[in-house]
Amino acid sequence: MENRQRPLLAVALRLGSALMLATLLAAVKLAGQSGIALPEIMFWRQFVSIPLLLGWLAMTGSLSELRTSRLRAHAGRSTLGTFNMVFNFESTIRLPLAVQTTLGFTTPLHAVLIAAIYFREKVGIWRWSAVLLGFAGVLVVARPGGAAIDTIGAVMALISAFLIAVINYQIRDLGKTETPVCVVFWFAVIGSLLTAPILPFVMTRHSLLQWGLLAALGTSGTVCQLMLT
Repeated sequence: MENRQRPLLAVALRLGSALMLATLLAAVKLAGQSGIALPEIMFWRQFVSIPLLLGWLAMTGSLSELRTSRLRAHAGRSTLGTFNMVFNFESTIRLPLAVQTTLGFTTPLHAVLIAAIYFREKVGIWRWSAVLLGFAGVLVVARPGGAAIDTIGAVMALISAFLIAVINYQIRDLGKTETPVCVVFWFAVIGSLLTAPILPFVMTRHSLLQWGLLAALGTSGTVCQLMLT
Protein backbone atom coordinates (compact mmCIF):
# COMPACT_ATOMS: atom_id res chain seq x y z
CA MET A 1 0.00 0.00 0.00
CA GLU A 2 1.47 3.35 -1.06
CA ASN A 3 2.02 5.75 1.81
CA ARG A 4 2.63 9.26 0.44
CA GLN A 5 3.46 12.20 2.68
CA ARG A 6 0.86 15.00 2.31
CA PRO A 7 1.48 17.44 5.18
CA LEU A 8 -1.12 20.08 4.25
CA LEU A 9 -3.90 17.49 4.00
CA ALA A 10 -2.66 15.95 7.26
CA VAL A 11 -2.87 19.31 9.05
CA ALA A 12 -6.40 19.92 7.74
CA LEU A 13 -7.51 16.46 8.85
CA ARG A 14 -5.88 16.95 12.24
CA LEU A 15 -7.77 20.21 12.76
CA GLY A 16 -10.99 18.50 11.74
CA SER A 17 -10.34 15.66 14.15
CA ALA A 18 -9.77 18.20 16.94
CA LEU A 19 -13.22 19.68 16.25
CA MET A 20 -14.81 16.23 16.31
CA LEU A 21 -12.89 15.37 19.48
CA ALA A 22 -14.27 18.47 21.20
CA THR A 23 -17.79 17.39 20.16
CA LEU A 24 -17.13 13.88 21.44
CA LEU A 25 -15.85 15.07 24.82
CA ALA A 26 -18.77 17.46 25.25
CA ALA A 27 -21.21 14.58 24.61
CA VAL A 28 -19.24 12.33 26.99
CA LYS A 29 -19.40 14.95 29.74
CA LEU A 30 -23.14 15.47 29.31
CA ALA A 31 -23.74 11.71 29.22
CA GLY A 32 -21.73 11.20 32.40
CA GLN A 33 -23.50 14.03 34.17
CA SER A 34 -26.87 12.55 33.17
CA GLY A 35 -26.07 9.34 35.06
CA ILE A 36 -24.79 7.01 32.33
CA ALA A 37 -21.98 4.80 33.64
CA LEU A 38 -18.49 5.15 32.14
CA PRO A 39 -18.26 1.53 30.85
CA GLU A 40 -21.53 2.00 28.95
CA ILE A 41 -20.32 5.29 27.46
CA MET A 42 -17.19 3.47 26.30
CA PHE A 43 -19.22 0.64 24.76
CA TRP A 44 -21.54 2.89 22.75
CA ARG A 45 -18.62 5.07 21.66
CA GLN A 46 -17.24 1.94 19.96
CA PHE A 47 -20.34 0.02 18.95
CA VAL A 48 -22.00 2.89 17.07
CA SER A 49 -19.01 2.95 14.72
CA ILE A 50 -19.64 -0.58 13.45
CA PRO A 51 -22.98 -0.08 11.61
CA LEU A 52 -21.87 3.37 10.42
CA LEU A 53 -18.71 2.01 8.81
CA LEU A 54 -20.34 -1.16 7.45
CA GLY A 55 -23.17 0.86 5.91
CA TRP A 56 -20.79 3.33 4.30
CA LEU A 57 -18.51 0.60 2.92
CA ALA A 58 -21.47 -1.43 1.65
CA MET A 59 -22.88 1.59 -0.23
CA THR A 60 -19.49 2.33 -1.81
CA GLY A 61 -18.68 -1.32 -2.55
CA SER A 62 -15.54 -1.14 -0.41
CA LEU A 63 -16.09 -3.90 2.17
CA SER A 64 -12.84 -5.49 1.00
CA GLU A 65 -10.98 -2.68 2.80
CA LEU A 66 -11.71 -4.45 6.09
CA ARG A 67 -9.49 -7.42 5.22
CA THR A 68 -6.37 -7.53 7.35
CA SER A 69 -3.43 -9.81 8.05
CA ARG A 70 -2.41 -7.79 11.13
CA LEU A 71 -5.14 -8.66 13.60
CA ARG A 72 -2.63 -8.90 16.44
CA ALA A 73 -1.46 -5.33 15.80
CA HIS A 74 -5.08 -4.17 15.69
CA ALA A 75 -5.71 -5.95 19.00
CA GLY A 76 -2.78 -4.19 20.64
CA ARG A 77 -3.86 -0.79 19.38
CA SER A 78 -7.50 -1.45 20.39
CA THR A 79 -6.59 -2.67 23.87
CA LEU A 80 -4.45 0.39 24.57
CA GLY A 81 -7.12 2.64 23.04
CA THR A 82 -9.84 1.16 25.24
CA PHE A 83 -7.60 1.51 28.29
CA ASN A 84 -6.98 5.13 27.32
CA MET A 85 -10.72 5.84 27.14
CA VAL A 86 -10.98 5.10 30.87
CA PHE A 87 -8.58 7.97 31.62
CA ASN A 88 -9.78 10.27 28.84
CA PHE A 89 -13.51 10.00 29.50
CA GLU A 90 -13.27 9.92 33.29
CA SER A 91 -11.08 13.04 33.29
CA THR A 92 -13.62 14.68 30.96
CA ILE A 93 -16.41 13.97 33.44
CA ARG A 94 -14.34 15.15 36.42
CA LEU A 95 -12.82 18.34 35.00
CA PRO A 96 -14.17 21.49 33.35
CA LEU A 97 -14.14 20.74 29.62
CA ALA A 98 -11.76 23.63 28.87
CA VAL A 99 -9.24 22.32 31.42
CA GLN A 100 -9.44 18.74 30.16
CA THR A 101 -8.98 19.90 26.58
CA THR A 102 -6.01 22.05 27.55
CA LEU A 103 -4.29 19.15 29.31
CA GLY A 104 -4.92 17.09 26.18
CA PHE A 105 -2.73 19.56 24.29
CA THR A 106 0.28 17.89 25.95
CA THR A 107 -0.04 14.94 23.54
CA PRO A 108 2.34 16.48 20.93
CA LEU A 109 4.79 17.26 23.73
CA HIS A 110 4.75 13.63 24.85
CA ALA A 111 5.25 12.62 21.21
CA VAL A 112 8.52 14.57 21.10
CA LEU A 113 9.72 12.80 24.24
CA ILE A 114 8.83 9.39 22.79
CA ALA A 115 10.55 10.24 19.50
CA ALA A 116 13.74 11.22 21.33
CA ILE A 117 13.86 8.41 23.90
CA TYR A 118 12.35 5.43 22.08
CA PHE A 119 13.01 6.15 18.40
CA ARG A 120 16.34 7.91 19.05
CA GLU A 121 15.35 10.83 16.84
CA LYS A 122 17.44 14.00 17.05
CA VAL A 123 15.26 16.67 18.64
CA GLY A 124 17.62 19.59 19.18
CA ILE A 125 17.72 22.46 21.65
CA TRP A 126 14.94 24.47 19.99
CA ARG A 127 12.42 21.66 20.11
CA TRP A 128 13.36 20.78 23.69
CA SER A 129 12.85 24.44 24.59
CA ALA A 130 9.46 24.39 22.88
CA VAL A 131 8.48 21.27 24.87
CA LEU A 132 9.42 22.89 28.18
CA LEU A 133 7.58 26.09 27.29
CA GLY A 134 4.61 24.02 26.15
CA PHE A 135 4.33 22.22 29.48
CA ALA A 136 4.69 25.52 31.31
CA GLY A 137 1.96 27.06 29.15
CA VAL A 138 -0.39 24.16 29.83
CA LEU A 139 0.08 24.61 33.57
CA VAL A 140 -0.70 28.31 33.32
CA VAL A 141 -3.80 27.81 31.18
CA ALA A 142 -5.04 24.87 33.24
CA ARG A 143 -4.70 26.70 36.55
CA PRO A 144 -5.08 30.44 35.96
CA GLY A 145 -4.42 32.30 39.19
CA GLY A 146 -3.66 29.02 40.96
CA ALA A 147 -7.32 27.98 41.10
CA ALA A 148 -7.85 24.46 42.45
CA ILE A 149 -8.81 21.65 40.07
CA ASP A 150 -9.63 17.98 40.58
CA THR A 151 -6.18 16.41 41.07
CA ILE A 152 -7.24 12.89 40.09
CA GLY A 153 -8.94 14.22 36.98
CA ALA A 154 -5.86 16.23 36.01
CA VAL A 155 -3.54 13.25 36.46
CA MET A 156 -5.88 11.06 34.41
CA ALA A 157 -5.97 13.68 31.64
CA LEU A 158 -2.15 13.79 31.50
CA ILE A 159 -1.93 9.98 31.44
CA SER A 160 -4.47 9.98 28.60
CA ALA A 161 -2.43 12.54 26.67
CA PHE A 162 0.65 10.33 26.96
CA LEU A 163 -1.27 7.21 25.91
CA ILE A 164 -2.68 9.03 22.88
CA ALA A 165 0.87 9.90 21.83
CA VAL A 166 1.79 6.20 21.99
CA ILE A 167 -1.39 5.25 20.11
CA ASN A 168 -0.53 7.75 17.37
CA TYR A 169 2.67 5.82 16.72
CA GLN A 170 0.69 2.56 16.64
CA ILE A 171 -1.72 4.09 14.12
CA ARG A 172 1.16 5.35 11.99
CA ASP A 173 2.62 1.85 11.91
CA LEU A 174 -0.74 0.29 10.99
CA GLY A 175 -1.18 2.94 8.30
CA LYS A 176 1.76 1.48 6.39
CA THR A 177 -0.41 -1.49 5.36
CA GLU A 178 -3.99 -0.70 6.41
CA THR A 179 -6.55 1.86 5.24
CA PRO A 180 -7.87 4.36 7.80
CA VAL A 181 -11.34 2.80 7.75
CA CYS A 182 -9.82 -0.64 8.44
CA VAL A 183 -7.95 0.67 11.49
CA VAL A 184 -11.05 2.41 12.86
CA PHE A 185 -13.33 -0.58 12.18
CA TRP A 186 -11.22 -3.12 14.02
CA PHE A 187 -10.72 -0.69 16.88
CA ALA A 188 -14.51 -0.46 17.17
CA VAL A 189 -15.06 -4.22 16.97
CA ILE A 190 -12.37 -5.19 19.47
CA GLY A 191 -13.23 -2.28 21.79
CA SER A 192 -16.90 -3.31 21.78
CA LEU A 193 -15.95 -6.89 22.66
CA LEU A 194 -13.75 -5.68 25.53
CA THR A 195 -16.45 -3.50 27.10
CA ALA A 196 -19.61 -5.52 26.34
CA PRO A 197 -19.19 -8.00 29.25
CA ILE A 198 -19.50 -5.10 31.74
CA LEU A 199 -22.83 -3.82 30.36
CA PRO A 200 -25.16 -6.16 32.34
CA PHE A 201 -23.75 -4.74 35.57
CA VAL A 202 -23.99 -1.02 34.74
CA MET A 203 -26.61 -0.47 32.04
CA THR A 204 -29.82 1.33 33.02
CA ARG A 205 -32.91 2.60 31.20
CA HIS A 206 -32.26 5.82 29.27
CA SER A 207 -34.29 8.80 28.20
CA LEU A 208 -34.51 9.92 24.59
CA LEU A 209 -31.96 12.66 25.36
CA GLN A 210 -29.51 10.15 26.80
CA TRP A 211 -29.81 7.91 23.73
CA GLY A 212 -29.21 11.00 21.61
CA LEU A 213 -26.02 11.76 23.54
CA LEU A 214 -24.78 8.18 23.10
CA ALA A 215 -25.49 8.36 19.36
CA ALA A 216 -23.74 11.74 19.13
CA LEU A 217 -20.60 10.61 20.95
CA GLY A 218 -20.44 7.43 18.87
CA THR A 219 -20.82 9.31 15.59
CA SER A 220 -18.42 12.15 16.42
CA GLY A 221 -15.91 9.62 17.78
CA THR A 222 -16.06 7.65 14.52
CA VAL A 223 -15.47 10.72 12.36
CA CYS A 224 -12.70 11.90 14.71
CA GLN A 225 -10.91 8.57 14.47
CA LEU A 226 -11.19 8.43 10.68
CA MET A 227 -9.75 11.93 10.29
CA LEU A 228 -6.99 11.32 12.84
CA THR A 229 -6.01 7.94 11.36
